[in-house]
Amino acid sequence: MSFEEFFVKKKINLQKFMEQEAALCKKLEIEYAEMGPKSFDHSYKFLFNKWRRKYSY
Repeated sequence: MSFEEFFVKKKINLQKFMEQEAALCKKLEIEYAEMGPKSFDHSYKFLFNKWRRKYSY
């Protein structure tokens, strides 16, 4: 699963997220590549709800 597909699955609009927080998004993309989807999901579990409310479709 790609980084983009992961954010679609989490119902977070990656385009909006990138526009608002480009530096954070790049950091997350690098960490996703290093960790893989399962570890990444577990590491940022509590932030997804915050991002979903702010950057939903």
